[in-house]
Amino acid sequence: MTPVDAANQVLGQFWDLCLPVDPIAIAGGLGIKVYYSNDLKELSGFYDDEEKEILIHPNESSQRQRFSIAHELGHCVLGHGTSPRKKHSPAEFKERAANIFAASLLMPAITVRTLVEQRGMMFSELCRTFDVSEQAMAIRLSELGIIWVNPKRLEMHCLLRQTIRRQ
Repeated sequence: MTPVDAANQVLGQFWDLCLPVDPIAIAGGLGIKVYYSNDLKELSGFYDDEEKEILIHPNESSQRQRFSIAHELGHCVLGHGTSPRKKHSPAEFKERAANIFAASLLMPAITVRTLVEQRGMMFSELCRTFDVSEQAMAIRLSELGIIWVNPKRLEMHCLLRQTIRRQ
């Protein structure tokens, strides 16, 4: 099963259709407890497969914490076993798969597309609605083919893409 398929399956089972998606509630649905720990030091998050718990660094931004929880859920659902997440770690196969899962979980494709294409929601509003960082949203919009990533001109590219599709 791909990370996208796995995230969609989890959303189908545990998402209440409210935005932003609540990764802690989804973790609870999966029987996984989420705790905040200062002992993580250089780690943003850690999934312990034996204890069925996720530890999250409390000093990260709320968006980073949400993404880290979703990322660690990805390790669980994808069967990666116990897996720490280092801050700014290099992309490995399992890490990339967990990132794809997290993005798909927190920013469901159909919902993102609907808000952009049918409601004309702009970049900054999307970030607030999904409670994700600008970087996470930019990557997701690029993966979905909605924008071309240029961090200094995201609003313009998003609007440009909408205008092109309407013609």
